[in-house]
Amino acid sequence: MNTDLMLRDIPPQINQLEDINRILKHMSDNGGSDLFIRAGMPPIANIYGRKVRLMPRILNAKEVEGILALLAGSSAPSLINAAKPVNDAHEFIHAEGGPGQVTKTRYRYRLNAIGCLVKARDAMTITMRSIPTTPPKPADIGMEEEILQQFRTSDQGLILVCGATGNGKSTLLAAAIRDQLENPDGNRNIVTVEEPIEFVYDDIDMPSSLVTQIPVGRKIQSFHEGVINAMRMAPTDILVGESRDYETVSAAVEGSVTGHVVYSTVHSNSISETFQRLVAVYPEQLQPAARLDIVQAAKMLVVQRLVPSVDGKRQALREILVLDQQIKESILASNNLAAAAMQAVSQHGQPMVEDARKKLADGKISQDTYHRIETNYASMKSRMGP
Repeated sequence: MNTDLMLRDIPPQINQLEDINRILKHMSDNGGSDLFIRAGMPPIANIYGRKVRLMPRILNAKEVEGILALLAGSSAPSLINAAKPVNDAHEFIHAEGGPGQVTKTRYRYRLNAIGCLVKARDAMTITMRSIPTTPPKPADIGMEEEILQQFRTSDQGLILVCGATGNGKSTLLAAAIRDQLENPDGNRNIVTVEEPIEFVYDDIDMPSSLVTQIPVGRKIQSFHEGVINAMRMAPTDILVGESRDYETVSAAVEGSVTGHVVYSTVHSNSISETFQRLVAVYPEQLQPAARLDIVQAAKMLVVQRLVPSVDGKRQALREILVLDQQIKESILASNNLAAAAMQAVSQHGQPMVEDARKKLADGKISQDTYHRIETNYASMKSRMGP
């Protein structure tokens, strides 16, 4: 494990928020995306997919409990002890420079804390995920023109960005929203419902559009309530931070067929798996109708995966399917929803392995990375059946 980025002058007991912020700033300034804090180990950062120790000494359980209290409030440790995870956000502003030349940088993070066992004893683990303040532009993340055009031209339907945690789903959505807000002729009223709010658009020039961001748990009780209320705000576009339960998915589908574009994220690894996952959150007796509603509402699905790049950073690979009525009907005509969706991607979209092949040819990923994608794709295809 790399030790080049260790901070060696952190005090023997972390009991000040300034010390935690210093560790977070050090991680972010060196390209880190995640900070892992757990009893029995030093703070470890995820820097371009590599795990790096940021301190030479190991944290104890009491110190980690104190860190959580500093980050999320004095009641947070008691929630963990009551078997309730803590999900929150943390941010701070770092100022440097002399009089009249002060530069201020805003650092933002998602926080998750949950109880665990360390050496058979109760402990807790904290994960801090970095949130860039201003969304990137589509070109900064290599967004395909096909994806961008769907965001720019759609006035109704469901656009889903899928992938595992930490694969840049929110970043892709935020870049697309930024593109719309900066369009002089956009005329968009975008409402986002998020837990927590990730990217913010305070510094984006919006010549003809506006955006309202609603944090779940602070300003609204649930994603479902947030979507229902968003539809009363005369929106053109609604972003639902995550579609993960029946009420949220059904509300997102309803919003997408009543004159709005609805964007959301789904934790799934392929387009074929996405359809299955969304239908499965419905009660069994409603699943046949849900199958029809979800496929008919779908406008575009993108699955994103971040893999190691040859320059030591990470490269986005994307599976893409834009659905017209003919594609929807072909999927619905099959008894095997997943297999039909996979076939649609192969015939009309961009399979993940095809994008990996392009990135290999462009010298952006290694042969070994390509081989892993190809093997995973073949395995997935065999599981789908005929």
